[in-house]
Amino acid sequence: MAMFDRRYEKLQILGSGAYGTALLVRERTGGGTKYVAKEINAAHLGEKERQLALAEADVLRRVCHANIIRYVESFMEGPKLYIVMEYADNGDLATQIKRRSDAQGRFTEDQIMHIHLQLILALSHIHDCKILHRDLKPLNIFLTRRWIVKLGDFGISKVLESTTAGAQTTIGTPLYLAPEICNGDSYGVKSDLWALGVVTYELAALQVPFQATSMVALIMKVCSAEPAPLPAVYSQHLAEIVSGLL
Repeated sequence: MAMFDRRYEKLQILGSGAYGTALLVRERTGGGTKYVAKEINAAHLGEKERQLALAEADVLRRVCHANIIRYVESFMEGPKLYIVMEYADNGDLATQIKRRSDAQGRFTEDQIMHIHLQLILALSHIHDCKILHRDLKPLNIFLTRRWIVKLGDFGISKVLESTTAGAQTTIGTPLYLAPEICNGDSYGVKSDLWALGVVTYELAALQVPFQATSMVALIMKVCSAEPAPLPAVYSQHLAEIVSGLL
């Protein structure tokens, strides 16, 4: 039996992407703890993609915080790279937003601030480590059943060599990209904070602040338009927090 299969039982596929598959697994020894394992077929990757696949394990190994998905281990087995990490048992924030929207409900302001403040703590920690997330969005924000926020998916994170260095590569999800990225400038700490503003706005409005039918139109809105006001049920304090980030 292969080393991975000796250690872990595969329970289900959680998702798949360009670099591999995310699996829900259970430890065969100890308490049978559940984890997420990313299975990446390194044999199919070029050198650049191989380094990108290894980057997540390196980033997770370096950060340790209550609001960041915990790294467990990583190892190569034949052509496959496995990265094993903490499993957040309440899914991702995108699913929670969709549930509220489908049910025509809302997050309370206390719930929004509870999530927002935990994201600030997570981002503050990685920024102190000179790491940018570069793809902050609800799909990459996970929750436990106790509503503890866990920031994850660092596969395209960038480690900065100094606090003044900027990451030149344009990366991330267009709906959450900051104006400076749309203008072709360097990605920095404030770009992650802009994305935090978009996520916080989305928690209140149940939609992103800028939407368009084409990339060009979206970039124009991000760079120059003002988002619609938050629903009136929310306080001026929350509106000021969001406007201060966007």
